Amino acid sequence: MNERHRKSSDSSLEYLSQLIEEIKRNPIALTQEEEKDLLNRAKVGDREAIEKLVVQMLPQVYERAKYLVHLFQLGSDVIPDLVNEGNRGVLVAIKKYDFSKSARFSSYAWYWIREYMFKFLKNYMGEIKFPDAVLKKIRIIKKAEKDYIAKHGINPNDEDIANLTGLSPHDVRALRSVVLTTRSIESEENEDESRDFFVDIINQQALPSPDKYYAQIKASQLINEIFAFLSKKEADILRLNFGFEDGKKYTLEEIGNKLGITKQRVSQLRDRALKRLKEKFGERILNVLVELTQESVY
Repeated sequence: MNERHRKSSDSSLEYLSQLIEEIKRNPIALTQEEEKDLLNRAKVGDREAIEKLVVQMLPQVYERAKYLVHLFQLGSDVIPDLVNEGNRGVLVAIKKYDFSKSARFSSYAWYWIREYMFKFLKNYMGEIKFPDAVLKKIRIIKKAEKDYIAKHGINPNDEDIANLTGLSPHDVRALRSVVLTTRSIESEENEDESRDFFVDIINQQALPSPDKYYAQIKASQLINEIFAFLSKKEADILRLNFGFEDGKKYTLEEIGNKLGITKQRVSQLRDRALKRLKEKFGERILNVLVELTQESVY
């Protein structure tokens, strides 16, 4: 890997890990009805619905990517690629999810997430070869599954297997999902259909990259920091003047009418606010405010 690519990979991983921490601090908890509503909207290409479904799954996708990198002893630079493939799986699951199924969407999506991650690994590694220690654990899990079914007549869950084998529930869950992904879930024809759906979404920019999500979060944090530094009236004036309020950039006269003060007073307060911001944030603050207006999630 050349130096430029390595730095790019490190940057993507940093953005991704910080994004995951932000999502964990503000998790998206959906009821079954909310999830159904999002899926209905996502199936017809609604950007906001698609993003919420993908972001809801992202922390688990990220953890699975890290596990696979550890399992196959790969470099951490592979994690962002695996996450992107996992996101592809979520998009395909959105397209194919059948509301008549009893499984929740998140459970159904894992089949496709695993499928796309392993397709990537197969292309990346040439041949997927499990380390001997992993193969030993897989054999133990398979034997425990067989014994449990013979005794109880039903399939065991991950906790059942963990209790029988002494392996951690995390290891059991991860390794069972690994061995499930040994063959294609659907026909090539259906995969082509799903790929078309994915391309349509990307063309609509319906799914921002992790870098873009992180940039939006950082922009939001900086916006809050900037306006918290100012007085309320100063902040109101800049919000209106730069278009943070509703996307429209108000003139000084329009702002005066809104706030009940003269145009001259608006100008004085605006100049004072910008002077204070320059002292705190530097001379580029005007350019920064314009850039933040474009990146703002408000």
